[in-house]
Amino acid sequence: IRHAAQRVAGLGLAPLVPEDLSQWDGQTPGVDVGAPRHASHQRGKDVDISLHGEDGLSEWRSYCTVERTADGRECVAGTVANYDARANAIWFGDLFATGRVTMSFLDAELIVPTIPGAEAAEAEGELAADVLPLFSDGVHLQHWPNHDNHIHVRVSEADGATGLVLDLEPEAFEPP
Repeated sequence: IRHAAQRVAGLGLAPLVPEDLSQWDGQTPGVDVGAPRHASHQRGKDVDISLHGEDGLSEWRSYCTVERTADGRECVAGTVANYDARANAIWFGDLFATGRVTMSFLDAELIVPTIPGAEAAEAEGELAADVLPLFSDGVHLQHWPNHDNHIHVRVSEADGATGLVLDLEPEAFEPP
């Protein structure tokens, strides 16, 4: 996460805003007050991170028109606006290149422009070619409701995980 934040700073964009890494004791955020905000986010292996808009800001805001479904908040098809797919793809790629990301969640409507954003970044040499396939492998970027304003990233707890060699079998995961 620090590496991605440094990359964002190098691009001249607003800082990333991480949220809900875990409580001080490693428990799910909100457990201490009897109101957990997630089913995961334990031991610091899950984090929610703000996204960048085309205005260069990284504020917690929706990048589409949302509708409420039985599963939660989801983007209405064709309503993505002000989402900087290329800038987000660059720092997502830096996260993926560590070999530590086991999965991440983003609304499907935001995944759609992120893939060509990654392709454009790769064409300009801002994203490694061997990272590009991870954007469409169905693991590194997965749709999940309530991810219209941030990306949820899960990292491996394994020591020494580096490079692009990954066990692409996601861990058992409960909805955030």
